[in-house]
Amino acid sequence: MEEKMNNLPIEVTSAIPVEEKLLWSGRPDWRGLAYQSFGLKYLILYFIGGALYAISKMDRVFSLDIFLMSFYPYFLSGLLAGIVLSAIAYFQAINISYVITEKRVIIRSGAALIFLLNAPFKKISSIDKQKLRNGMVNISFTTISRKRIPYLSCWPSVKPWSIFNPKPAFRCIQWGNELEKIMLDAAENQIIKETQSKDSVTKEVSV
Repeated sequence: MEEKMNNLPIEVTSAIPVEEKLLWSGRPDWRGLAYQSFGLKYLILYFIGGALYAISKMDRVFSLDIFLMSFYPYFLSGLLAGIVLSAIAYFQAINISYVITEKRVIIRSGAALIFLLNAPFKKISSIDKQKLRNGMVNISFTTISRKRIPYLSCWPSVKPWSIFNPKPAFRCIQWGNELEKIMLDAAENQIIKETQSKDSVTKEVSV
């Protein structure tokens, strides 16, 4: 566990109290991030549009040579766009850290402009899971706070399309039974501790 702490950015380790136990840390899968957040899934529409345009240039008779000549610029530009978007997604992913401790979740994102979210479980009202492809999920958190989470600063670690009510999220992470148990147990344990603490205060006042 100490090795995992050493691999985390200084901003994250500074946000975790010394006595608090680290339960899990990870980052987005860059391929999933490229597909889900950086628009790779929409490139297929671009290729289809380019193919249809190339076909429309023919005079009723299909010619492979004419099709390839007309479609080639669309294929090349789409391929270059895919490479650039994938590179940006990879760079973003390696600069994102997702952390679960026994008392909080932490999101650190950004390279030049760093955004850090430190959300104790007692300030999280709900945790939602969105299933993606290849066993990946998005985990979004509804926080109890008067401060509005800035969508652009938190992006891409934010629930998709939650622009007017941004919800921080673990994006494109591999979700297994072990991680699910860690998340739920940590949240439940914190709720139990908070409840016990309130009950103790109530008893002391009533005596």
